Amino acid sequence: MGWAADMLIPIFTILTAVTLFRFVPSAPAGPHGPLMRYPDARAAFVVGESFSLVNIVLGVAFSIALFEALRRTSPAPAFWGARPGPPGRGGF
Repeated sequence: MGWAADMLIPIFTILTAVTLFRFVPSAPAGPHGPLMRYPDARAAFVVGESFSLVNIVLGVAFSIALFEALRRTSPAPAFWGARPGPPGRGGF
């Protein structure tokens, strides 16, 4: 599962960006602009954020697979290797 997650994470990251930057219309001028735009962009937001959620889930799966693979050799590289994953990014 780790190799599949590693291959799919960049694809879903690009799909998220393309969906949100291409299909969400620009907001009207004024402080209420983003609120006025929301009904027109609701479907694009749902699709884009769904891609983002899949990206996060795959990142967690990749971190767990990396930890399990490295744990067999020695525990220190396992803890260091799994730290940059999504659970570790929460500390930034």
